[in-house]
Amino acid sequence: MTTRLASILVVLAAFVATASAQVSGLLRQDRGQNGLATTVAVFDGKTGLELWGFGVDTKAPDLEIGKLFRVNSTKQQAAVLFGGYYAVWPVTGEHFAIPFAAWNTKSTIGFSGTMGYYQPLDNNFKMLFSDGMRVTTHVSGGYDAGLEAAFTAPYGSVPSYWFGPVISHANWSVRVQANAETHAIRLRTELRF
Repeated sequence: MTTRLASILVVLAAFVATASAQVSGLLRQDRGQNGLATTVAVFDGKTGLELWGFGVDTKAPDLEIGKLFRVNSTKQQAAVLFGGYYAVWPVTGEHFAIPFAAWNTKSTIGFSGTMGYYQPLDNNFKMLFSDGMRVTTHVSGGYDAGLEAAFTAPYGSVPSYWFGPVISHANWSVRVQANAETHAIRLRTELRF
């Protein structure tokens, strides 16, 4: 085990050990032509720290730890968050700093989205990405429906774009997305607890 990976595991263990009753989580599954990919996340409401595991159904999931800070007033209808993450990809041994922004408006028509950038710490892989930018409207009974787009743009490679409908409730969402280049379809489900 590398020294960096060991230090990450210590940080993760400390994060879990200090978690309070204010902990919440997320479970996301992507089903598509490449099978099933599972992501889990833990959020500590007391410290604001986030721990993400991408590909937890594999032998060596990609890990990220970080924090987002609200940069506008809590009295405003829109939430704007900025922060970042430290990421390690155990399979390749790569490490990244990820500046990240998120926004969300709460009105009749909602606009939300994310944007991040994988800045390499010890390699040459760079990537701009968005987990999703969506436009939704409140339909009834606490449900929102709309359209979402997501993309990954690795430096020096062809970007990949996904589009499709989304329906969400307070603690879950379901998205069906089509890839603009390959025409592949993926189903992304997300549960917050």
